[in-house]
Amino acid sequence: MFRALCVGLLIAAPALAESKDEYVMRKTLESLQGNWGVTNMAVAGMPAAPGSLRGMGYRFDDDRMIQTQQPEEAARLLIDVSGSVPKVEFTDRHGINMVGIMQRVGDKVYMCLVEAGNAPPTTFTSSTDNKAVLIELSRPRP
Repeated sequence: MFRALCVGLLIAAPALAESKDEYVMRKTLESLQGNWGVTNMAVAGMPAAPGSLRGMGYRFDDDRMIQTQQPEEAARLLIDVSGSVPKVEFTDRHGINMVGIMQRVGDKVYMCLVEAGNAPPTTFTSSTDNKAVLIELSRPRP
């Protein structure tokens, strides 16, 4: 009986194992879970007004990004981790799609997004030319 169980597990192991991309995707999503405060933001090269980001934040819940001040304003994230910098597609509850890139560096997350149909950003910059939204998130301090 034990031998049959071992052989069965050995045969099923490749089917049960997750691929490298699935593993990286799972770890990326796990690392994002929880609350993040907006520490910096720029839209089309224009930085947010000082003080306007106070209290602004997002909560990641699985593959959803939810505004903490307005929970009804949630968006679904599709993350592609196949490249060196993860690509992200962002669809909000109104059906507005944005595409871009994201990166986590320590306790900060950087996202650079443009409206779908525009050329996706390749760097974390917001300018009047690319009309990108650049968001810097950090974990709130206890």
